[in-house]
Formats: sequence, C-alpha cells, structure tokens
Amino acid sequence: MLIIATLLGLSFLFGKTNTEEIKKATNILAADKAQAELTNLAKSKATEISAKLKSSLQVAKDLAVTNSLLGKKNPSGDPLATLSREHLSNLIKEMLIANSDLSSVYLAWEPGAFDNEDALYSGEVSNGYDGSGRFLTTWYRDAKQQVKIMAAPSVDSRTKTGTGDREGEYYLCAKERKLPCVTDPAVYDMGSGKKELLSSFTVPIIIDNAFFGVAGVDVPLSFIQRLLVESNSALYKGVGTMTLLSANNRIVASTAKDSPIKSAQAI
Repeated sequence: MLIIATLLGLSFLFGKTNTEEIKKATNILAADKAQAELTNLAKSKATEISAKLKSSLQVAKDLAVTNSLLGKKNPSGDPLATLSREHLSNLIKEMLIANSDLSSVYLAWEPGAFDNEDALYSGEVSNGYDGSGRFLTTWYRDAKQQVKIMAAPSVDSRTKTGTGDREGEYYLCAKERKLPCVTDPAVYDMGSGKKELLSSFTVPIIIDNAFFGVAGVDVPLSFIQRLLVESNSALYKGVGTMTLLSANNRIVASTAKDSPIKSAQAI
C-alpha cells in the first residue's frame, strides 16, 4: 500500500509483514479496519512531513524573490532593490540561523550575472568564493552545528554520482526547467565522520523571463526516520515495518533493521 506525500513524491510502504503480524496480534480488528488504520496513519504522517518540507521550500522561494528584485528596475530605471555582496552574504547567514531545521542556505548566480564585478573577486578562495569571482555563497552547519561559509560546490558539473544523479543537479535542474526543484535524497559527508541524508530545495532566480541563478536550502531528513520509528512503535506494538520511498524508489527512511539508510547514518 502506497500513500503519497505530494511535495517530494514520497511514498509510505507497508509490507505484508504488517498485515500478517497485525492479524496475529489481535482478533478484534477485522482486516479491512486494520488496513484503514494503516492508510489513515500514512496520510497523517505524509501531511506532517509535507508541512515541514513546504516550510523549507518557502525559505528558498523568499530568497529567490529577494534576489530577483536586485535585477529589476522601476519606470525611472532605478533598481527595485540594492544589496552588496557582503550584505547579501549576511542575509543568507541570518536566514540559516533563523531556520534551525536547515543544513544550509545558499545563492548561486550565473557568471557575471550578479553585479558584473566577478573580475574584482577573481582568485578569492575564501568567504564563499571558489576562485572564479562568481557569487556562489553558501552558509552551512558543520558536524558540530557551527555556522560556516563556503562556495556552492559543483554547480555546473554534469558528472554522475553513485546514485546516477549529476553532481550539479540541484543547480542544473532549476536552470533547465526554470521551476523549483527538489533533489532525490542522498547521503552526504558532513565532516568529523558524520554522514547525513539530505535533499536540496532550489528555486530559480528569474528576471524578465531569463535565468540568473538559484536560491536554495539543504534539508536534513533525519526527522523522517525518527517520525517513522515513533509511529511504528505506537502501531500494534511495532510488530510490522514502515518504509518511506522517494519518487525514484530510494529508501528515505525505514524501521526495518536492514534499512540501507539506517546503515548509512550509522557509518
């Protein structure tokens, strides 16, 4: 049985184990009633997960709107808004601090698209730069939850990862579609031996129907694992298993002992 969480195309999967074990655990509930309870539980959790993910997506949308104003002009030809690179970097940092559920907040503009001053920052490899001078500022939380800055990595890379996605999928998807994109969950090395399951939510910066860059956030999905464990424990004393699949049928979270996601988080 699959129940869809619409934002990410996430699907709850209750295997045969649940149904069979539930029948053994009780003689009171009919099979159809037990099935209905599973369905209602899945819908409830899907709604809860979607609400948290939509909140994260809204952060990226707000940042994209703010940046689009920087490139628009009023009837007099003056910019609708102005922000220096330093001020914009501070804004990204404060958005991350204000949203404790996020792993990172970032902006990646096309070469020369932000202020036509990439050449002034060429060679800079700190403070969110990669040497090109391009505005690629990312503020993130490290393994110790300290807020740090770096350049958005591999934005233009089409090299395939072990999961088959492009390294720059989070940027390239929004660039190619000119629509918000959500990457399939993947495990990332956060440093200090910590690995975390993340999904990237990106929104294109569109000015006069042209693509100028991406505003995005990375969302840790560990809360979904905790949610499933708690829900499964409360359901018929945890005799079955609950699994959440992504749109590409990758396991996002599972209460099964041999869950690959659980193994990855334990590395």
